Amino acid sequence: MSSIFILVSLLLHLFTIVGLYYLYTRQKNSTSNQLNEEKMMRDIEEVFTGYLEEVKAENDKLLNYLTRKGNTTSMKQDNHKEKDIQSVDEDWEEDPPELYNPPITNESKDVLEQSLRGRIYALYDQGRSIDTIARELHCGRTEVELMLKFHPENE
Repeated sequence: MSSIFILVSLLLHLFTIVGLYYLYTRQKNSTSNQLNEEKMMRDIEEVFTGYLEEVKAENDKLLNYLTRKGNTTSMKQDNHKEKDIQSVDEDWEEDPPELYNPPITNESKDVLEQSLRGRIYALYDQGRSIDTIARELHCGRTEVELMLKFHPENE
């Protein structure tokens, strides 16, 4: 009896050791993955920082160019703005705004057409035979019979 307990104990110890080894290797892999992720994050940050510095340098160049160019053209722009304002004022005085008149539409009544099924039911309710309904509506006799057969009021 004690040999069975010893055997069970050894098996449990073996499973425990295998489980611990599995957890250890998994933890080791996750820490190495974390280190790789941190390294990639640093690399990405360096790339973005370099790109940001390039954009700042280009913006500074553009700003310097515009300030040099802007001193000579600011006088011209002021003259253009004054002329534009005067021309808009003159246009406004010449053409007063018109009141909105909505377009006149022809009043037409909507015509509601009855479906084939509705016409069949109406003619049947008037007491007409299946053959006359089929002739009047230019449809098949069987079609009229089926529609009347599956009509909920006939059940």
